[in-house]
Amino acid sequence: MRQLFLLVILIIVICHGQLSIANARTRKGPPVIIIPGTGASIIEAEVKRASDDGSGCPRHKDWFRAWLNVKEMFPTRLPCLINDLRLTFDPETNISSAPAGTRTRVVGFGTASSVEYMDHSWLAYFLFNIGTNAAALIKRLLHLGYERDVSIRGAPYDFRFSMGSDVNYFQRLKLLVEETYHLNGDSPVSLISHSMGGLYSVWFLNQQTKEWKDKFIDSCITVSAPWGGSAASLLSVTSGYNLHINFVDPLVVRKAQVTYESTYLMLPSPLIWSKPLVYTDDRNYTMTANDVSDMLETLRGSSQLYRHVMEINSLTRPSVMPPHPGVPTFCLHGAGISTENELHFEGRNFADEQPKVVFTDGDGTVSRESLSACNQWQGDTVHVQKEGVTHGAMWLTERGVDEILNALFRK
Repeated sequence: MRQLFLLVILIIVICHGQLSIANARTRKGPPVIIIPGTGASIIEAEVKRASDDGSGCPRHKDWFRAWLNVKEMFPTRLPCLINDLRLTFDPETNISSAPAGTRTRVVGFGTASSVEYMDHSWLAYFLFNIGTNAAALIKRLLHLGYERDVSIRGAPYDFRFSMGSDVNYFQRLKLLVEETYHLNGDSPVSLISHSMGGLYSVWFLNQQTKEWKDKFIDSCITVSAPWGGSAASLLSVTSGYNLHINFVDPLVVRKAQVTYESTYLMLPSPLIWSKPLVYTDDRNYTMTANDVSDMLETLRGSSQLYRHVMEINSLTRPSVMPPHPGVPTFCLHGAGISTENELHFEGRNFADEQPKVVFTDGDGTVSRESLSACNQWQGDTVHVQKEGVTHGAMWLTERGVDEILNALFRK
């Protein structure tokens, strides 16, 4: 009986090995590293406050999934979630960090599961499937012979920060690219990114030498990247952005959003919009650095974090677009969807009320002008625009995944 058991185990091991070899032989495309968008990484938190901070929230909590966790977003729990996920900015050191007594970490770097689902619960599924990330893409890749954590890797990051302050992430990403290259028989790697992940992937590639990219990188595929910013970030710094989830109070989530570097990173670019985008009874604001600083001084009493983010992320450059990443690049996005653009406020405390919104064409989250700014690149770039496809659908649905795979396999 013992010999039979060992024989069965041996057969399973041999079959698994043969399956891995078969997958490697049948996979025709390059290995991939998936870089998710803003809000699409899993963040765990630990709370050990020495004293009561006046929030009424628990002073001690062992490591728990803070984001995304739909249960924590309900009105009775949301204020404490925001208290745990907010950042503090020290203008003396120009460093953003978690509040005293709170530690956070991004889960699963290097694994496919880290970018597959953010919240796999039924609750998240029924709430517009909000917990799903790159699951559809990963499923298709697996059917094509790709293998989890070998030829499909995930590179989640702390989306509260910006590229210029996240040096450690890019060091780890470079090592992950090299490791993935060697795991797959010295095959160059394709970086596939969504939304703000596109800004991260291009920033990363622009830090590498041509020799390194020629050896290790097959392509850069950006999906729904907000090259020229988004009105969603403008909502975040004014009246709060609740992801269109009705039971989430935008004024509560604003308390965290205004502390995030990424919020200011993705404000609409004045190089695309010269006219005002924020209208109030006292003054209208364009997206120039001076106007945005004045608006933030009026609302928050300080614009130091905004100016710091502008500086460390090279947002004062004369072009909307960063330099071309120097590898075959694909810019994929949707269009033809009504998208927030201008914010019209009434009353003296304008940002404490929700604005009347004037819409423009885009993908439902980012305007067409911002998404298509990649047309400015002169290098090896393929631009694909899909009418009637939303920001999320380019990443979550079969129609969007088809376009990603077309780019990956050069169809």
